[in-house]
Amino acid sequence: MIKLLVSVRNAGEAEEALRGGADWLDIKEPAAGPLGAAGREVWWQVASVLEPGVPCSVALGELIDGQLPLEHIPPLCKFAKVGLARMADLDWSRQWIDVRRRLPPGTELAAVVYADWRAAGSPPPDAILHVAQQTGTRAVLFDTYGKKYSIFGCIEPRLLGRWIERVQRAGMLAVLAGSINQASLGVALALKPDLIAVRGAACEGGRLGCVSAARVARLAQLIRSARAAPAVFS
Repeated sequence: MIKLLVSVRNAGEAEEALRGGADWLDIKEPAAGPLGAAGREVWWQVASVLEPGVPCSVALGELIDGQLPLEHIPPLCKFAKVGLARMADLDWSRQWIDVRRRLPPGTELAAVVYADWRAAGSPPPDAILHVAQQTGTRAVLFDTYGKKYSIFGCIEPRLLGRWIERVQRAGMLAVLAGSINQASLGVALALKPDLIAVRGAACEGGRLGCVSAARVARLAQLIRSARAAPAVFS
């Protein structure tokens, strides 16, 4: 069953997302990049307004930038995401595994695959998926490093669908992001990820604007309709 993840930058946005029916909250600072860390104070403020049964994750930034605030992650956070931009020619797998080892108990490291990996200077998707499978990773996020275009503008949906199937066959959660909006939601739903992640589509004023409960509710309604009638999006 596909669920809706909404990225929020503070507790006020978290409350809006919850009112709109978000199934999952992700905490990040969109002005700091695709996986910009919001900071420990914001993490704990959002954690304080979480409703029972609503999972939470955090973005930690890019691995190459270092100084990841691992020790400050709230215990309610199921996953932490670290990007691999500009690490294609470095020993990224060893460093990534080390970050995973240092996460607090109860928080898993999610692998991040940038569909525009060449522009991001990231390792290719197949390499990341291989390491994720070999290390027992629990979730993979498919996203874009650049936010001027949709994920479907830089990768063929059929190939993306094969990656999602590979992740799910390996027992991992497949999370699909990358500037997905109402116009492209049908394509996203047809690929059957476990979670569809949005930021800009849930905001008034784009991804740097503010999360709107009404916008979240509309997205949640479209996903619920797809659950009831999946053939519409086949």
